[in-house]
Amino acid sequence: MGSGGSVSRRRFLELVAAAGAGSLVLPLAGCSDSDAGDVPDAAKTTVSPVEPAPAGAFPDGVMAGEPRPDGAVIWTRVSQDGEAAAWEVATDDTFATIVAGGTVLADPERDGTTHVVVDSLEPDSWYRYRFVTDAGASPTGRLRTAPAPGAQTERLRFAYCSCQQINDSLYVAHRAMAAEPDLDFFVHLGDYIYVSDEETLTLADYRGVYHRFKANPLLQQLQATVPIVAMFDDGEFYNGVDRTGDPERLTAALDAWFEAFPVLPVDGEPHRAYRTVPWGGLADLFMLDVRQYRDPAVASDDTDDPEGAQMLAGGRTTLGGPQKQWLLDGLSTSAAAWRLFGNPYNMTMTRLEDRDPGPPRPPGVQPGAGTYYPNEAWDDYSAERRDILEFIHDQGVGDVVSFSGHTHVWIAGQLQPDPDDPASPVVAFDVTCGSLTADPDLLLAEGSNPDAERAKYRALESTGLELNPHLSYLNFIDQGYGLVEVTPEATLVELKLIDPYDEAAESAVGARAVIERGATAIPVERFADTER
Repeated sequence: MGSGGSVSRRRFLELVAAAGAGSLVLPLAGCSDSDAGDVPDAAKTTVSPVEPAPAGAFPDGVMAGEPRPDGAVIWTRVSQDGEAAAWEVATDDTFATIVAGGTVLADPERDGTTHVVVDSLEPDSWYRYRFVTDAGASPTGRLRTAPAPGAQTERLRFAYCSCQQINDSLYVAHRAMAAEPDLDFFVHLGDYIYVSDEETLTLADYRGVYHRFKANPLLQQLQATVPIVAMFDDGEFYNGVDRTGDPERLTAALDAWFEAFPVLPVDGEPHRAYRTVPWGGLADLFMLDVRQYRDPAVASDDTDDPEGAQMLAGGRTTLGGPQKQWLLDGLSTSAAAWRLFGNPYNMTMTRLEDRDPGPPRPPGVQPGAGTYYPNEAWDDYSAERRDILEFIHDQGVGDVVSFSGHTHVWIAGQLQPDPDDPASPVVAFDVTCGSLTADPDLLLAEGSNPDAERAKYRALESTGLELNPHLSYLNFIDQGYGLVEVTPEATLVELKLIDPYDEAAESAVGARAVIERGATAIPVERFADTER
């Protein structure tokens, strides 16, 4: 829906006339709360090109998201709250043939943002879009519609990423993603911003952090070039956020997030972000919210401690009851070839010490006993993870792959209800991407020797794989993003590494995994020569 009210037909015509709108071809797609009927009833009218707006008129650039078979959501923020904007969707870069359009007000109650639901488009197609105000035209963005429900679809290709900080490292991974050929969209799994735990408290505070991060031109280029499917982690709230946080602060953070992305609340629930993105008959992508409904994280990583033992306790949740049931229902009813998770933190079990010998277990030894990698993740909710994996097995749900973020460590592995039991079935896989920027940079710590640090962490990776035989890949050092290509036969995952300090850096494949339909293992091919 267009945020804010509609504007008059006269105002729309003034904007189009001032900017020069190319050919307008009816019928035009509509959009809730914006006046699609204001598009002039004219066709094949040649007018002068739209002049680009000066810098600052659209300070955050443009974004498209939530691809559906008949449309998507397009987004921008204008510098003048309450300003009227025309929006246009065309089949070509020059906007010679506009197939959808309307008007919208930049809502001062929503930080001057607009969220326009474009519909009545053709499925499985690309379009161009832009916004036009008195100042001129926004940058042009690219919009993608999904294949029709159940359609035979030969390929889905997307990037996924998380964790972008403002520091000495550069947004070169974003530029590399924008240059990847044939991406249908990219999935951002959160830590899109990093707020101050002590100082980012109000809605105005959260908005200000988004403004600062979104000003990056390489981020804006990526978002204009490739549609986004977004989810939050804790960087969008504060470190370690959970359902017990201050309600006013949680509401401010969630309001700011929904303002800042081309995302709409689901089923009328104002802050519901978990949702499904279907891609024809090929894949169902389940976007998971692991933050706002979760029980508090466990303070200890050692299950021998009373506190740490809570990691293994039943009844703890990261999804909350309604979301968990939604996920189980979606898995059991999905008719797609693949079921994919957009999972803000890793689902693989990752231990530093394994004290579970597996069955038959001695008295007093719980499944999963040990010392865990110090990281907020599904390890803190192991019983709920086991419930989901057992459900997948019991219901005969196949071909499930989770794509995760948050930990700044690359992890690939298989998912089993009981990884310490050799007889436990492999029911899914999880591939976690590293961070987009270096935070922290393990090779450049003050006073350290990069060569010595590199050797130390590569040795720790090898030890970690020995301690966790269900894992196939660990990389503590590098930055980058994941690249996924899904076909009816297999899912190819490439981990694209990049030097975040090199302005001219290009990404390279650091590891590759091919997951075939019905697979029970995830072999990973590692390319050490591309690592830092």
